[in-house]
Amino acid sequence: MAPRGLVLGTVQLGTEYGIANRTGRPAPQDAIDLLQSAARGGVAALDTAPGYGDAEELIGSAGVALPVCTKIAAGAEPARSLEGSLRRLRRDSVEVLFLHDPEVLEGDGDGVIDRAAVLVGERVGLLGASVYTPAQFAAALSDDRIGAIQAPASAADQRLVRDGLLERAAAEGKPVYLRSVFLQGALLLAPGELPPHLTGLQPVVERVGALARERHEPMGHVLVAFARDLPGVAGVVVGAESADQVDQNLRAFAAPSLTTTQRDAVMALPSADEGVVDPRRWVATR
Repeated sequence: MAPRGLVLGTVQLGTEYGIANRTGRPAPQDAIDLLQSAARGGVAALDTAPGYGDAEELIGSAGVALPVCTKIAAGAEPARSLEGSLRRLRRDSVEVLFLHDPEVLEGDGDGVIDRAAVLVGERVGLLGASVYTPAQFAAALSDDRIGAIQAPASAADQRLVRDGLLERAAAEGKPVYLRSVFLQGALLLAPGELPPHLTGLQPVVERVGALARERHEPMGHVLVAFARDLPGVAGVVVGAESADQVDQNLRAFAAPSLTTTQRDAVMALPSADEGVVDPRRWVATR
């Protein structure tokens, strides 16, 4: 069964990550303590990948009983990638195994998806696709082998909402896990703190900041509540560098829903340029 709730992203535990990360990667024991705190606090699952440094090893060392979603390393043989992940995670199975290379959805000439799909069973609950674009999301929706989808969406990136893709996923019963709801922390910055290549986010952070003041909540609560209540969303993936941040994220996930007026105010925001909402393109635009 697909996990539902707040999913702790672990890329920050194994690598330096996040534009607003001022503390850096936690020490290994601190990361283990964070994972154990997350399990006690009510996190629904962990999201990791072979490419996240030693994040999988840290999860294995922490010994937590949380469901785990991991990924097939880009270019790797699916069975071999899974074996390595299970060994590092010190477990017999994972709830979701995501394809980490969404381009295979656009032309799987070498049969990667078929070879990944046969792994579903005792060791893999669902085969998923981790995607970046609405076109890739639509391709995953149309593929019967794909049982779950992870994709970016936020107050600044509402393409999946406006294209009706989340509604389609809900209708088809494919659970969706939204990531980048904070856009690597950029949406938590004050307008004056945005770097030059992200000034296109200013209308978003101003609107979210105003709503946060209206609700007497942190900005993160507004951003998570908006994503959490979108159609078809089974979970929201949010990372953390400390146990305190995990607690903040859990409180954000439990925050009251936005009112209709507040949600409409977020939905009315103009779409940010793709070069702004896709962190893969930030280096090229700096």
